[in-house]
Amino acid sequence: MLSDEILEKARIFLKNERLSRIELYSITSIAVIIFFIKFIFIFRSVTSNTKSIQSILITSIPLVFTIFIIYLTYRISKKENKPEHLSRIFIWFIIGLTFSGLITINNLYYQLEKGVIMANKGLVFLNNISIGGLSGLLIGIFNTTNMKNITKISKEKEKRKMLNSLLTHDIKNTSQVVLGYLEILKEELKDQKKTKKN
Repeated sequence: MLSDEILEKARIFLKNERLSRIELYSITSIAVIIFFIKFIFIFRSVTSNTKSIQSILITSIPLVFTIFIIYLTYRISKKENKPEHLSRIFIWFIIGLTFSGLITINNLYYQLEKGVIMANKGLVFLNNISIGGLSGLLIGIFNTTNMKNITKISKEKEKRKMLNSLLTHDIKNTSQVVLGYLEILKEELKDQKKTKKN
């Protein structure tokens, strides 16, 4: 009966562990896809020679953000994280991607409605979602780090509380023993005084 419970908990843990690894791999794959699409945009702008070096550098800055996303995902995979922490990081990453993507789509739609034509709508969209994804990833990392610190602090408080209760119990116990000996000595002194008087 107990072994069945342990096996069931192990199955649930392994299932969660696989899911969390899949989430990490999906963050990496999304970042790699964005990276290659941006690289194609930058390569096309370099080969066309119509863009200035300044615009190429500006468009390559989010490429660095995407590389940073891949690096952070690699670092997260090397650290010891619980599956719920990895899920939380993944959720924040997706929230950052979708939120920045929706804002960008709204802005692009508004500009197209007004007749303003962007130089490259796809590049603007990719730049913004990479920045949003990086922001979401960083928020997720800081959030889980904060959660880890809170649980660590609460565990330390519990340890201190238990140690304090043990120490106060030992001190009270020792003081009770000393008081008991003092009472015995007091009684013996009274008895000795009575025997001397008699």
